[in-house]
Amino acid sequence: DSTGIGIAPMFMFSDDFNLFGATIDGAYALSNNFKMYASVYAAGMNFDDGLDVYESALYGGNVHIAYNYDVLFARAIGGITIADFDIGSVFDGNKFVSDPSGLALYGAADLGINLNVIDALVVSPFVRVGFDYAKILDVYDSDFITGAGLDAMFNVDGYDIKYRYGLGLGVDTRGWFNATLRMDILSATDGFGGNVNVGLVGDDDGNIGYVARVGAKMSF
Repeated sequence: DSTGIGIAPMFMFSDDFNLFGATIDGAYALSNNFKMYASVYAAGMNFDDGLDVYESALYGGNVHIAYNYDVLFARAIGGITIADFDIGSVFDGNKFVSDPSGLALYGAADLGINLNVIDALVVSPFVRVGFDYAKILDVYDSDFITGAGLDAMFNVDGYDIKYRYGLGLGVDTRGWFNATLRMDILSATDGFGGNVNVGLVGDDDGNIGYVARVGAKMSF
């Protein structure tokens, strides 16, 4: 990814919730091999599973670094999400609390290789370690995660427009899986472009959520 800044609305939904928000992200190339990314986001969520019904405001951010050396690559991400729930009064075991807040922390590190299948196609399998932590009131949960996945990127350079088509797949020891399709368009003359992302996230209990993002980007 080139150095630049972008903004994108995002939408996620499943059988029992929907979420709509926006992200602002930036990328900066520290060198030809080392890049840094940062993102902030805010969203509103509605949840209704037939028993529990509530709304929540979510906001947070993350930092992502990536390093490439020959065919090897390493990358890492860490982030935080804060949730303000609109659920009225709930009992936390000691007292009633009105509209509690939640906190989530997460991080992951990948190590993989870039395989040039053909000139325009790069396939990148990787292994992953990570963690997540969530806390609401006095209840918390944490997981250590291992996983694996594969990214594929197909590049098409036109006279003035560059196109990138991407596929991402991943699984981990929580029983989660994800699949993402991405298309990027960038003008080589003025640095303006856009991207479209669609994907799904699921678990081994059969729960599946769908994600969509359409963004604009300015590179420099």
